[in-house]
Amino acid sequence: MFELEQIAAVHVEMLFQELYDEKMIFHNLEHTISVVKQAEEIAEFYKLSQKERFVTIVAAWFLHTGRLFSKATESAPVSAKIMQNFLTINKCEPDIINKIAGCILATQTPAVPNQLTEQILYDANTYYLGTAEFSVYNEKLRQELHIRYGIEMADWPTYSIEFLKNHTYFTSYCQKKLNAGKQNNIKQLENIICSNS
Repeated sequence: MFELEQIAAVHVEMLFQELYDEKMIFHNLEHTISVVKQAEEIAEFYKLSQKERFVTIVAAWFLHTGRLFSKATESAPVSAKIMQNFLTINKCEPDIINKIAGCILATQTPAVPNQLTEQILYDANTYYLGTAEFSVYNEKLRQELHIRYGIEMADWPTYSIEFLKNHTYFTSYCQKKLNAGKQNNIKQLENIICSNS
């Protein structure tokens, strides 16, 4: 399984390099590698089985590949299809492929991750919301929405606050580690609004 995980990683890296789009300021290879890293961290905490870890990490690699081919709102099913095609060719068990697809699809809004592997992927993808680097990533997301999708948020700080308040970490690990940071990021955004008013 480790060998197939490595092959999948190389495949995804090549996809992002071959289909490089400078407008993908946030959902790019750098973010994908970050999601994989966070997924590995959370998976390690829960001592996942080899199979569960494979499902989680491969799902993290493929999570944003759909954005290379589709609009943001349609990307998860496309990502799942790209993963399915790749792993089928590489003779991965259908049961495992279905579990990976479940992880990817569980990140859609509204998110309903039921399995631990799904919860880990969701939390890994939104890990940055509770970190000190949130403001940097949040600005990259704003730029991507505007430049790539033509979406202009008139009041980005207010939108960001609502997004943070509506967001939930599903694993107890991320709740304990990141909820305080997320609250701090909300306060910083509220201070920005106050200083601008």
